[in-house]
Amino acid sequence: MSVINATLLQRTRALRQKHKLSGWLAAALTLLTIVVLTDGLVAEMRAGNDRFDVLAGTEMLISGPTPLKSPAPDDFIAQGQSPDVHMELQEFFPSYWFGSSMWRAKLTVQPQAASGEYPLVVSFRTAPPQNTRTLQIMVWHDVAEMQANALSYVQRYCRLNAFWTAGVLALMAAIVIGINFMMGKKFSALLADAGLAEIYFVQKQSNGSCKAHAFRVAGSLPVKGAPVAIFRNALSPTFYGSFDSGDKNRVICTVPHDVALGDWLQVRPAPAPNTSV
Repeated sequence: MSVINATLLQRTRALRQKHKLSGWLAAALTLLTIVVLTDGLVAEMRAGNDRFDVLAGTEMLISGPTPLKSPAPDDFIAQGQSPDVHMELQEFFPSYWFGSSMWRAKLTVQPQAASGEYPLVVSFRTAPPQNTRTLQIMVWHDVAEMQANALSYVQRYCRLNAFWTAGVLALMAAIVIGINFMMGKKFSALLADAGLAEIYFVQKQSNGSCKAHAFRVAGSLPVKGAPVAIFRNALSPTFYGSFDSGDKNRVICTVPHDVALGDWLQVRPAPAPNTSV
């Protein structure tokens, strides 16, 4: 069996290290994306549809379903209003999806309103009590106070929107995964230049030996029982084994028990050394 070209070995080692680091980075970014997205979803579930965070001195529109088929403005009742926080009905309109009746009201919070919770109870005349809706109006003096009391930990401690942050992290993870994939292909190509393939699975046998599975390398395969060499980041073979079988995707060889995942299996001699590789 041939030895590995020193230049090829150096390039392969460096690329393998970068490939591993990019893999860990991709995994970390993916995990962080899941954590941030989960934080945003949990915050949305905790808030529900009835919590509204509003800055003092601002207005916002709030809408909801009506239990009546043809409601009149006098049917709309909003209890719990105060001079600092009050709501004014704007219109009734059909919903965008199912055509059912909806209401829209303008919530006004005066600049002097104190920070805290202001519950507003919305109901309709002649409607059953179970259709009553309690709105949780959370008033804050400024954005900093609103973010400090946000239900999302990402927004509370990082001042970032959890969903936008998860989107950016997902994009970064996708880019790193793509880079990792291209590095893996380049790594396999460099190994193939020396007739090598990385061992990705080792199965122990009852006689103390192991069956090593490696990716198929282009070229003809040796006959059953032919010697194969195993390299472990070295110019010369570290172990020897024998060829068992192979198909278009993999080769299987009998190897010593101390062979490890990531070792390189050579099932055919390398071509003449080429220092330009």
